[in-house]
Amino acid sequence: MKLTCALNFTTMKSISTRMKNQFDIILVLPYPFSDHPSFPEGLLASALRADGFRVGVLDALHWQDPHEFTLLGRPELFFAIVSGPVDSVIMNYTPTLKRRREDLYQTDGNAFFPDSPRTAASRVRPDRCVITLANQIRKAWKDVLIIAGGMETSQRLFAHYDFLRQRIRRSILLDARLDLAVVGMGEIQICAAAQAIADKKNLREFKIPGTAVVRSNRPDGSDYELLPALEEIESDPSLLLSAYKKQTRADALGRGVLQRNNDRWIVCQPRAIYTPKILDGIYNREYKRSQHKNRSISPALAMNLFSITSHRGCMGRCAFCAVCRQQGGNVISRSPESIIREVEHMSRHPRWRGVISDVGGATAEMYGMDAHVRDFRPPYLGLLRMVRRHPLVRKVFVASGVRHDLMLKFPELLEEIMLHHSGRFLRVAPEHIHDDVLKYMGKPRFSLFREFCSLFGDINRRLKRRVELAAYVIVGHPGEEAKHVKDMAPMLRNLGVDQIDAQIFTPAPGLLSTALLVSGTDDQGTAIPVCRDPRELDRRKNSLYT
Repeated sequence: MKLTCALNFTTMKSISTRMKNQFDIILVLPYPFSDHPSFPEGLLASALRADGFRVGVLDALHWQDPHEFTLLGRPELFFAIVSGPVDSVIMNYTPTLKRRREDLYQTDGNAFFPDSPRTAASRVRPDRCVITLANQIRKAWKDVLIIAGGMETSQRLFAHYDFLRQRIRRSILLDARLDLAVVGMGEIQICAAAQAIADKKNLREFKIPGTAVVRSNRPDGSDYELLPALEEIESDPSLLLSAYKKQTRADALGRGVLQRNNDRWIVCQPRAIYTPKILDGIYNREYKRSQHKNRSISPALAMNLFSITSHRGCMGRCAFCAVCRQQGGNVISRSPESIIREVEHMSRHPRWRGVISDVGGATAEMYGMDAHVRDFRPPYLGLLRMVRRHPLVRKVFVASGVRHDLMLKFPELLEEIMLHHSGRFLRVAPEHIHDDVLKYMGKPRFSLFREFCSLFGDINRRLKRRVELAAYVIVGHPGEEAKHVKDMAPMLRNLGVDQIDAQIFTPAPGLLSTALLVSGTDDQGTAIPVCRDPRELDRRKNSLYT
């Protein structure tokens, strides 16, 4: 059953006067909609439209008022909550639980509604936005179907630690009363769900890869990895480590995951499979690279206006990073032809000046590493040269992260990036200087960063324009003691690091590092140092700048 496309990004007021032209799916966002392939809402709306579904958008609503969720009427199929690329609690609070005033995805970066007090109730993006938005939709429409996806949904799918409340919470599927959760990148899943609902299929019984549902009984079969139950984790939070390992094993084996939450079961199907051909189709659709309302664009869109996603996934598997959980641990790369086609699409934008702010992914140089790299030169080097030499392009920057350990294998690529694709700084992420901490982070040993700094310095001396080196580091990660931070700044500066960008470890839900913090042990049960004192964490960070 194909449904007629009627996606038209106009103002809510003008749309609401045409209620007879009802929408099949209404996307609900806690920030302004961006029709851009670097933003999940742009990708999802485009995928649904390509499959013939009519899509409406409710964005940056005054979510305290249930009437706001009735402006476009009732969708024919379902509401879809798109929480965005960052968990709302992580977005709204610092690691030391101070309320953030800025939200780069909002108009002018202002986290609060205009002329409102700086309180949690006045945020454009509410805390635990999936739960809040879903409950408000339920108030407006009693029996409508609700699907949610995004980083917040994926990370909070099973029993998890919430650092704002500092306790274990149950699955977001239960608290938000979702009919379906989309796990990971969601274009395939949301289109499959839309077609299944249009065909009157039961979502709880219809197994869509990369989705999860709540069931009252445990499903039959042995194709699932069983996690410790919610009640077990509440009694012994160290079981979060076991849960993480089991999820990782399920991902590697292509299996589903089960967890009992009181008298109900969270049932997650195996990860959806994306291929280079699918990515080419997703990214080669036309995107307006704008926000659909008459307003200034958000800082996040401004930064990414002319950026290109060359691949998804990351082989790094850093313990504190959610990319691997969201996009997968295997790299999936677009074809060079697809990327050049996107350059040509961008060139028709009214703001185009021939400058591309980034070509990359979670880690830029992993492009083309879908399988073992057999060529002496990495595929990313050839891609950069192809894009840079295109007649429509004046300059290409690499703003995505680069891994210093991989750069040691490809010095020609490093020199090319420094010569042609760097601004003032090249930014790398050693994250720490002590191997005792790096092993818990899942990062390479520090001796490799020393080697990288030596290589970087050798190349720099040959260049006419010197490139400065900026290093990202994390303080307060499980396994760290105060003494580990004391000599960090002097050591990095002695290696030639010009700028240190430090952040305090944030215990995001669903990650290995968070499980280490909560348990206070490693995965073998050995006690490790952890710091939960906000003042001590601030002191460690500030010591790097004095």
